Amino acid sequence: MDDTISERLLDQRLRNRIMEALLGLVDWREDLPSWGAGEYFEGVFDFLPYRRIWPNSALTDAERLAVSKVHGMMAAACDSTPKFVTTDRLIATGRPVRIATAAEEALAIMLERGRFSEDEEEDTPSTPIAWP
Repeated sequence: MDDTISERLLDQRLRNRIMEALLGLVDWREDLPSWGAGEYFEGVFDFLPYRRIWPNSALTDAERLAVSKVHGMMAAACDSTPKFVTTDRLIATGRPVRIATAAEEALAIMLERGRFSEDEEEDTPSTPIAWP
């Protein structure tokens, strides 16, 4: 049995994870206190590597542009945040609010098409239903 996963299917899955990370940034008020400042950043950089965004065939140009904006804001916030910052101090910077606005815009663009299958290659998302 061949367990190889195509590059396209990996891109589709990664796009879905990016959408989930964006949702976490949008819902930061609920999640950040339990995550802590470190996980706030790492939860995004797990799927959008810190230095640059990887090519992804499942993203449209508009999605890539919107996600790149959020990525840039997160990288800049990470660079200017002390390593052991408290959650309260991170919130006081106002960055989570600004990032949430950009993340909400990016997520809205991605939701126009919906989510891709996790199991089968698709040209367009098969799940154009409301999510989350």
